[in-house]
Amino acid sequence: MSVNAPAEFALEADDLHKSFGNIEVLKGVSLAAKKHDVITIIGASGSGKSTFLRCLNLLETPTSGRLRVHGEALDLSLAADGRHDKALQQQIERTRAHLGMVFQQFNLWTHMTVLENVMLGPCTVLKRDKVQVEEKAKALLERVGMLEKCHMYPDQLSGGQKQRVAIARALAMDPDVILLDEPTSALDPELVSEVLLVIRELALEGRTMIMVTHEMRFACDVSSHVIFLHQGQIEEQGPPEQLFHNPQSEHLQRFLSSQY
Repeated sequence: MSVNAPAEFALEADDLHKSFGNIEVLKGVSLAAKKHDVITIIGASGSGKSTFLRCLNLLETPTSGRLRVHGEALDLSLAADGRHDKALQQQIERTRAHLGMVFQQFNLWTHMTVLENVMLGPCTVLKRDKVQVEEKAKALLERVGMLEKCHMYPDQLSGGQKQRVAIARALAMDPDVILLDEPTSALDPELVSEVLLVIRELALEGRTMIMVTHEMRFACDVSSHVIFLHQGQIEEQGPPEQLFHNPQSEHLQRFLSSQY
């Protein structure tokens, strides 16, 4: 992975490893996402899906491997005391501006209104004009069907409404890539469809997304590429019609049979 390679890919991960103590969770996982790709990562609980996604955004620092975001290679070396050195921290802050993250548990600020939650990143991180940010935030909230709730607080919303706000918050940063970590796993079944509808619309408009999900039928419909993780490694990957309708791996066959 050349440091000066052109930004053909919006995000690249090469041979990522991640250990927690003596437990190796990721054992050399690679991914390359071009613009407009929708890459879905599937696998059983404990296979390393969410850890991999968190490593892409450097919420977890990979033990080894290489990352490039928007053409910029990140130096993943750590300072002697185990913390990010200053140069890496500056890189992380710079490259995170290209990545939007949607979490399982929403991670909205409970003391802020819906509108304030969406405006926070562009105002504080990107230092954009507050009037323009508010205008765009309202447009995004309208888009996800939450404008009428803009002055409410997260505790006054349903789970599905919170997740739609979280998606609007991610979009407000104008990311090159949106990372979604099981965006419907914390929702009651009747609320899942409203969030999946928003994600489907983002896919149709060409947003680049990398998503961890247990919604197999949805993944088959919206993905351009699917990765099956098993015990921290990619066991099978390819177009959705191949993985879902003609799986080659015995582990993938068993996993899919347990999902339908």
